[in-house]
Amino acid sequence: MEVQIVKFFQSLANGFNDGFFWLVTKMGEETFFLLMLGIVYLCYSDKYALKLTFYYLASVAFNNIIKLVCKRPRPYVASSEVVDRLHASGYSFPSGHTQGYFVLATTNMLEINKKSTRKSFKITMLSVFSVLGMLVMISRMYWGQHYLTDVVVGMMFGLAIPFFLDFVLGIMPEKIKKFFTVERIYNIIFVCSIIVAVVAICLQFFAGKTLDLLYKFSAVFIVISLGYFLNKKKIKYVSNQGFKIGILKSLIMLGIVIGLYLLFNLIFDINGIILFAVYLFLGAICTIILPIVFKLIFKKGYENEQSNN
Repeated sequence: MEVQIVKFFQSLANGFNDGFFWLVTKMGEETFFLLMLGIVYLCYSDKYALKLTFYYLASVAFNNIIKLVCKRPRPYVASSEVVDRLHASGYSFPSGHTQGYFVLATTNMLEINKKSTRKSFKITMLSVFSVLGMLVMISRMYWGQHYLTDVVVGMMFGLAIPFFLDFVLGIMPEKIKKFFTVERIYNIIFVCSIIVAVVAICLQFFAGKTLDLLYKFSAVFIVISLGYFLNKKKIKYVSNQGFKIGILKSLIMLGIVIGLYLLFNLIFDINGIILFAVYLFLGAICTIILPIVFKLIFKKGYENEQSNN
């Protein structure tokens, strides 16, 4: 039965749907998370960026544990009727893309519900997150990577994990909360990221194994930590300057980062140590260069924010 559902979605394949679902499925990948992390850090809150990171990484770890326990083959592996249209390795259950997307969407929705008083805005964002989530789920079946149960359970985990972690943080003793200050956590992230980067480099040059995921995360977390400390000591950048300015900042950041990445992709074969260098550079733009630029461009909004503090 589930194979027939996957086959139905694959029967919709054409050039337009390929392009559309390629973009949609990217919303469940680590690159989308890293872009969102950059936007949150740059335009909203360095503290909330830590929360988003913790929730996402906890979800990734949980998802991989479940996959190793269940070891369900992907549809294209289990059935010759399913076409491997956009290759993914590993096991099928539950869908990591679906779970990752819903963890981010749910965490953001909880934050919106906490901070916003506008009911219409909350309903709009909930609708947008829900529609995009359904499309991510369909995209994973469209590409032949997951069954319906994979994406449904991935969605359920993605919805449940942020609520569970919110509950755990809520009952955590005050002594622990006071010990893990924002500055201390960024220190830990910086040290751990350096270690991960060294491990990734050693694996590439001494064992011939290239783990691009380690390069991506270590590079971004190194520069986001450096950006945090530079901002506190030198730059003095204010991230949250209102919704409209935040949207404009986000669009500028995305335009620069995506544009530069495409340019680098034309020049280099972006993998391994080159990937690490590219993400390090792009991360530095988001967490160090753009805060300086935005402080000058949005000076009026910055002064208003400063006067309110």
